[in-house]
Formats: sequence, C-alpha cells, structure tokens
Amino acid sequence: MTPLQFIKGVKAHWHPARLARNICFLMDNEIPDVLYQLKDEAVEDAVYEFDEDKLILPRLQIASAEETIDLLQNEPKSFARFGDGEIAIMEGRNGVFQTYDPRLAAKMKAILNTGRDDLYVGLNRSYFQSPFRYAERNHKYYRIHGTKLRRFFLRECDQSVRYLDASCFGAYFRFGAEFDYEGHYERILRLFEDKDLVVVAGQGVLEQLEFDVFERAASKRVIHGPKRNAFDEYDRLVEEVCAQSSKDTLVCLILGMTATAMAADLTDRGLVAWDIGHVAKDYDVYKRQVEKTQENMDAFWRD
Repeated sequence: MTPLQFIKGVKAHWHPARLARNICFLMDNEIPDVLYQLKDEAVEDAVYEFDEDKLILPRLQIASAEETIDLLQNEPKSFARFGDGEIAIMEGRNGVFQTYDPRLAAKMKAILNTGRDDLYVGLNRSYFQSPFRYAERNHKYYRIHGTKLRRFFLRECDQSVRYLDASCFGAYFRFGAEFDYEGHYERILRLFEDKDLVVVAGQGVLEQLEFDVFERAASKRVIHGPKRNAFDEYDRLVEEVCAQSSKDTLVCLILGMTATAMAADLTDRGLVAWDIGHVAKDYDVYKRQVEKTQENMDAFWRD
C-alpha cells in the first residue's frame, strides 16, 4: 500500500465529523474512567510503598466535619463555605446555581484570607483526603477533580488560618452503609434546636420537602429568593434579612454560591449567618430513605 492509498483509506473511514464525535465520546466516557482507575491505583501503591509524611506537601489547617459541627454548636458565629461551585465563580466560570458575576467573585476572594474573629470560613476538606471513604459517585468525582480543586485552595488560602470543613452538613449521598447517619443527623438537628431562625431559600426549595431539618427550632421565618442566580437580588435579600432579624436570630442561607458572600455581609451588619448548603434536602432524602441511584443523586445536586 502506498502512502497515498493509506491516507485515502484513513480519510474514507475517519471523516473529520466522525473523528470529532469519537473524541468527544472518549472524553465523556472512557478517558475519565481510565484516569479514575489509574489515580486510585497510584495512591494505593503509594500507601504501601512509602511512609505517609504530611509535611512533604503543603497543607491547610481544616477542621474535621465533627469538629466543625461542635464549633458551630458550642462557639457559634457566622459560617461561609467554599466548594467547587464557589471555585468556579472565582475562576470566572458559571456554577450550577449561579452564573458568573465579577462582583460576587470579588466578595468571595476577599473572604478566603480574612482570618476574621467573627466568621468561620469553610473549605471542602474532601479535597485534602483520600476519597476511598466515600460512596462511588463521590469517590470518582474527587479522584478525577480533587487535585485541581485542592491546588486552587492551596494557591488562594492562608496556611496560618484554621478553616472549618465546608462539607460537614451533607452525608446521605456521600457515604456508604457503614456511616453513622442517625448520629450525624441528630447533631445537625441540635444545631437549630430552640433557636429563632430566619431561613433564606430559593423559591419552592423548602416547600417541596416532606421532613423539616428545622423542626426543633423555637421559631422560623422564611424569606424567598430566586432558586437560581440569587445574586441578582442580593441587595434586596440582605435588606430584607436585616429588617426581620436581630442579634439573637440565626440566619440560615440556602442560596447556592450567593450564600457564601451573604454570610460575610450579614456578619458586617451584626448578625450570625450560616451558609448551610443542601442540608435541608439532605435531611429530607435521609428521612425518606431515597434510593441511592445515579438518577436520584444527579437530581439532588442539579435541582
């Protein structure tokens, strides 16, 4: 076969459009799966072949989930949380619940290194841990994406600041059967027990839940914001929260990425505000014992 015949044969069987489709398929399916397996094997080999020395690589001080909940319970102050969605906004990309806004990104970046006495800052500690302890979906996600997410925090955060665990609230879809779900959710319920709450949530989020994670609160007032792109109504929501709250109120924010910035701004107004993420939905699926299918898990993080 001559070189020209070879080129003609390749062209006949590998049309540019078909080649592009195949590359996209590999990127969406096989390549991430291979990367997932290779990284797991590399980590497992490292555990057996080398002594683990946490001083070899730079680290941040991040409390465990249990320590985080204890601090919120016993030494309460405001809590702003950072995970992959917040990183996306700070990098100029859209998050699942919020499109990029430079004002929001600037507010987030200003929080990371403050070391404020009146505000806990939470980072997703999972980026700095082995993902073997998590359920398969989370295990795979952290194995594929954890390195770049961890490097963002190492680049942007202050190693002298002690951070809390931003992933402390969620459990149901993260862990396997061996996890102490009953004990975890009992501790979560106690966080809100006998407190006067103002809950700021996307329209319809709380109303679709069968079980109420705030059931032990002394009182609860709900302020509705947009289910997505809550930052579009940021100033209005801050003013409404301040009008309905006092220094004895605990403000609970369920507003996606917007909650991170709002926790700090409400603290500046003399309030205690917690970005609590998906904990209301998380408690509801736990109580209903929703089947842990891929479809249900995808819907949980998407809706």
